Amino acid sequence: MVPVLVVRTRREGRIKSECPTLVILLENMKYTSLIFIMAVVLFSGPVVYSQAALKMAVGSYLKKEAKDNAADEYAEARKIVTGDVDGDGDADAVVLYTLEGFGGGNFWVQSIAVFTNIRGMYKFAAKEDVGAKNGDRSVTLTKIEGGKIWLDSDVCAEPPQGLCDDGKKSKVYFTLVGKKLTESAGN
Repeated sequence: MVPVLVVRTRREGRIKSECPTLVILLENMKYTSLIFIMAVVLFSGPVVYSQAALKMAVGSYLKKEAKDNAADEYAEARKIVTGDVDGDGDADAVVLYTLEGFGGGNFWVQSIAVFTNIRGMYKFAAKEDVGAKNGDRSVTLTKIEGGKIWLDSDVCAEPPQGLCDDGKKSKVYFTLVGKKLTESAGN
């Protein structure tokens, strides 16, 4: 989404934009330059706005998800990848996250959550559990390509006590169909 920018004359002294970062930047400028303003709007504005919106959407979602499951997020394991998931041409986001300590235990679950980009704002679309302790599988989010969410998978023959030794490595992908994620074997 390109922010709306209205620059009024210095006599009015007001700058209006849907992007708060852009307003602060422009209000603090000593020299107004139409070329500079256009560069900020076309290149920085949408990126800053979208990144802030994504951070807010993901943070709110994960905080609620952890609370609802009486667990904690292992924040260092969080990974976000962007790309077009829903076919509209906008950069959506997929978050791989790990919740652990359910009810005080040492169980963990890896999940992916899809956030669709709607005019620069991110909205939660779907979630799927993709790995777990005692579920014999752990995954790494690698990319979004052709509407597919690609993961590297490490499957253990039996539940390990610690990390999986000599697990079977494979690639899987998920696609978003409506509000549901479906898994398929990768090549």
